[in-house]
Amino acid sequence: MRTLYQNCKLVHGDLSEYNMLYFEEHLYIIDVSQAVDLDHPHALDFLREDCLHVSDFFKKHGVGVMTIRELFDFIVDSSITDDSVDSYLEEIQQRISARGNVLSPEDEIADSVFIQSYIPKSLDS
Repeated sequence: MRTLYQNCKLVHGDLSEYNMLYFEEHLYIIDVSQAVDLDHPHALDFLREDCLHVSDFFKKHGVGVMTIRELFDFIVDSSITDDSVDSYLEEIQQRISARGNVLSPEDEIADSVFIQSYIPKSLDS
């Protein structure tokens, strides 16, 4: 998701477990024909939904996941360079391990608020 956003300047827009294939230790994202570029007025809303769908899938299978906000921020944060992405993910993994596979009520509330929040595309009107 981060590579699609940062390198291709696209948001899938309909990402779920049905659009992810894992084969020979590589992840393939399929069904990208409906992907939108970052200039689309709803690109960030679509990205947030993609984050929600992917997180929900892995949570259902007992995998510790980032909060929706953590995942969204990881994807859009351009200050995370290719050289620092591994250390960033290690920090996140430590946070996930510390909190366990179940989000705290505070994290659940924060995710709910984030999911329902308006995301301005720019500070211009």
